[in-house]
Amino acid sequence: MTRTTRRMARPAELRGAVDRFATGVVVVAAGRGRPRWVTAAAFNSLSLDPPLLLWCVAQRTVADLALEVDCACGLSVLASGQERLVHCSNADAETAWEHGEILGAPLVAGAAAAFEVVVVRRVLHGDHELFVGEVAGFSYVAGRTGLARYSGAVALPALAGG
Repeated sequence: MTRTTRRMARPAELRGAVDRFATGVVVVAAGRGRPRWVTAAAFNSLSLDPPLLLWCVAQRTVADLALEVDCACGLSVLASGQERLVHCSNADAETAWEHGEILGAPLVAGAAAAFEVVVVRRVLHGDHELFVGEVAGFSYVAGRTGLARYSGAVALPALAGG
């Protein structure tokens, strides 16, 4: 096995290294009526106390959401059967929505997990915007596995022992 080492050159080369880390596939949605939504480029748990989540959205798509600090939004971890939403835009896909019980945030129906959050921090950096949200409520379906993105592909992860 050969390790490839490179000085930072082009973003496409960096993607080769970054794609070696799996991330959940998460839809970020905001708004009433027909929600506006995008797929997050990255998603992670930041803190359990206080309960904080972190996600990134490409700068070119963040305007679709109108997310600001103190704004409520929904984060939905996509599950098997929801792969079609990964590369869609607001106009491209019919999506079934439910609304959270705590904030009324829009959530993708049938998601493996869903979080209602209030945005507490927004940082523009490079070609993405980073958001931190405090969790107001959440739900998940036991036995339903969330999709993962790894090396450019989206699939259900093969979990050891489960």
